[in-house]
Amino acid sequence: MPGGPVWASWATSSGDRPTPRLALHALAYPRAMPTERRESAIAGRGLFTTAELPTGASVDADLALLNHSCDPSVAWGPDGAALVAFRDLRAGDELTIDYATCTDDPTMLVRCHCETYRCRQLVTGDDWVIPELQRRYAGHFAPPVQRRIDAELYT
Repeated sequence: MPGGPVWASWATSSGDRPTPRLALHALAYPRAMPTERRESAIAGRGLFTTAELPTGASVDADLALLNHSCDPSVAWGPDGAALVAFRDLRAGDELTIDYATCTDDPTMLVRCHCETYRCRQLVTGDDWVIPELQRRYAGHFAPPVQRRIDAELYT
């Protein structure tokens, strides 16, 4: 069965108005988790679970389909090789991730529409340096971001 590290980085398109787009680096994972793609209150379309998932359960989802939330439902697993439920999920919950856990690209800038009590309004590629986020997501950053955090902490 194929598997391996999955992480995200951001790039900007050329032209007058740079648009962030997610560039994925992943090997294929089996698609066994029941999900559906539909309209999202956060942004456009989102990916929603159709089954309950406990905190820490492996989440088999295409990262490119996940919207950002400052109070995400999924995060990177402790080994950095897969996504996991960051809290208990009910059927119908949108699968979201905090982009701060996925990128360290200082040119990335996204207006947040998550409307949670933790909403940062603007999400940047430098958010991974925010101490509160480092505490909240300790052990749940994509491997390249975690390496940056470790380098900052131990230098």
